[in-house]
Amino acid sequence: MGDFGETGLEREPADPAKRRLFENLLGLGFLGVTFVVAFPLVNVFTPPKRTSEKNELIEVGPEGSISDGTSKDVMGADGVPIIVFGKGGDLIALEKKCPHLGCMVELAGDELDCPCHGARFTSEGKLIKGPSPRGLKRYSVHVREGKIFVGSEIS
Repeated sequence: MGDFGETGLEREPADPAKRRLFENLLGLGFLGVTFVVAFPLVNVFTPPKRTSEKNELIEVGPEGSISDGTSKDVMGADGVPIIVFGKGGDLIALEKKCPHLGCMVELAGDELDCPCHGARFTSEGKLIKGPSPRGLKRYSVHVREGKIFVGSEIS
């Protein structure tokens, strides 16, 4: 007779074709899980690409609406959020999205801070510290006919 298990029933040998199919499906499942986990990790360590610049002017508001220590957020022509703020009588426009992972930076005195991972930038957009691979893009600011406009990226 055959081998009897605890239930008293005889166990049949496994079909090699079914076993290979099961092993192949298990391997595909493992590859799928690996891809789902690895893809976001690759994006974490690869900073977002800069978008192309356009020469379109974006209206921010009336002249005098932004003074020293105040700011206004606008959407740039290339779809990048921009913060416009006053400093020393000048208007400065910087990319609001941190180059590290895309969190929105906030004006903190004379600097900009990223709340996600502690990156810090000067009011000119230069990187002071943190995990960001570069500083913030700076945009031109124009005052025309009593209105403030943000222009293209300054290289």
